[in-house]
Amino acid sequence: MSTASDARYGRIGGRRWQEFVALVLRVKGTVCHLCGQDGADTADHEPPLSLGGHPMSLRHAEPAHKPCNLARGNKPLTEWFAAHPPRRRPPLAPSREWFTR
Repeated sequence: MSTASDARYGRIGGRRWQEFVALVLRVKGTVCHLCGQDGADTADHEPPLSLGGHPMSLRHAEPAHKPCNLARGNKPLTEWFAAHPPRRRPPLAPSREWFTR
C-alpha cells in the first residue's frame, strides 16, 4: 500500500504535489467543495490520504480551502456535510428598476 510520502509520488508540499494541486484547480476550478466559496488553494481527497486514498488521483481530488481541508481531516464527506451544511447566499429580491420607465 502506498502512502502520501511514498517516494514514487514525492512528499506532500513537494514540487510534484504542487503541480498536482495546480492541475486540480485548473481542471475543477477554485470553488471549495466543502464550503462552496471561491478561492480554493489545495486539493482534498475522497477517500482521505490517511485512509488509503491515492495522492495523485485527479478522479478522487476536489478543490478545497486549506482551512476547510484541515478541519475535515479524515472524516467521511457525509459526516462533514451533516455537521457543516454548505453556506448558501439568500436569493436577491427582484429589482423594480426595470419596471419604471
